[in-house]
Amino acid sequence: MPEQDQLFLFLRKNTFFDDLSDEHLRELLDLARLQSIPAGEHFMRIGDPATYLAVLRQGVANLGVMSEGGRVVVVDKLERHAVIGWSAIVPPHEWSYDAVALSELDFVLFDAVRLREKCEREHKFGVQMMTCIARTITRRLTATRMSLLNNAL
Repeated sequence: MPEQDQLFLFLRKNTFFDDLSDEHLRELLDLARLQSIPAGEHFMRIGDPATYLAVLRQGVANLGVMSEGGRVVVVDKLERHAVIGWSAIVPPHEWSYDAVALSELDFVLFDAVRLREKCEREHKFGVQMMTCIARTITRRLTATRMSLLNNAL
């Protein structure tokens, strides 16, 4: 099976893309590239430019925030099918969390600028993508709230 078809099936199984039509998901693949990140790499830092939306194919990472004392407060553990990078779509296009690879990571990355341009050009695609993004933001806020509650106890 060609790699493009394998990627389509991988993404179609991801609930993040439930609101995206097959046609739009295939178009999204035109913006995709694969990337690996080594274990231990701090690959997202709060306030840095958010340059991609990504789907984790393999590996484990922690998503969190750095406290004033230098301690990382983990708000979510990222595993296969995790989607990160809603900040690439939502202004001001800066990372809202820090992320560290706990193992080698393999991602499907979607270029932020090209993705935003597609959303602006094709409104139906943009609405479907923003619905996907909104669900992710809601889930991440819930995870953050639970982490704060657990760390406060």
